[in-house]
Amino acid sequence: MISRSFLVLVALGLALSVSSPTAYADSETISGCSNCNGYSFTANITSNGNGTYSVVYTITNNSGAAANPYSWSLTAFTNGNTVTAATTPTVTLYNGDGTTAGSYTGDYLVNLGKSNNGNGNCNGNISDAFCVQETGTGPLLQQGQSLTFAFTVTCSGCSLMNSWDFMGSGNPASGNGNVYAITNWGTSTSMPEPSVALLYASTVAAGLVFAWRSRPQQRSTKL
Repeated sequence: MISRSFLVLVALGLALSVSSPTAYADSETISGCSNCNGYSFTANITSNGNGTYSVVYTITNNSGAAANPYSWSLTAFTNGNTVTAATTPTVTLYNGDGTTAGSYTGDYLVNLGKSNNGNGNCNGNISDAFCVQETGTGPLLQQGQSLTFAFTVTCSGCSLMNSWDFMGSGNPASGNGNVYAITNWGTSTSMPEPSVALLYASTVAAGLVFAWRSRPQQRSTKL
């Protein structure tokens, strides 16, 4: 006989399979482009569910010359959306082994708009993008090191595009020009969270185990 508890668990599993969409951790990256010059760029954007989005952006020097990341921008939201920078970025320099090499919070600011690779300045006319620009003295990124920016933006009623537009430039240790100057569309690295089907299956399995354990035990009639 199937227990009432088992039926409740099955009903819960069915409800989840109908009402819960597959969730994605939105992430895009750029590497190996003609103007990357040994650098890679990765952006992660997570919706907080209240019109705000957590942004984590990482610039990594894989095999390039040392560069000072001067500015970068990301157009990730649909054209016509309005993005507002909500927080000052936390900026951390990491060594190749993951240890912290320094903090540069306070040396960069978030603004609205794209960065102009010609002069490195942010352009506030484009409301569906956000831009980070050096305002103090940022680091010189050596091979193996990465610089990570973490902050929050507000974009009420907005939606993320399928592909994001990366722009940015890095200054050389001395002299003029850029070590890298990117203007590229990113490649998605999004991974779905465990599917509803899997959640449903695990719920049913748990119910079966619970029902088996709670079934009446038959006594032996052998003498």
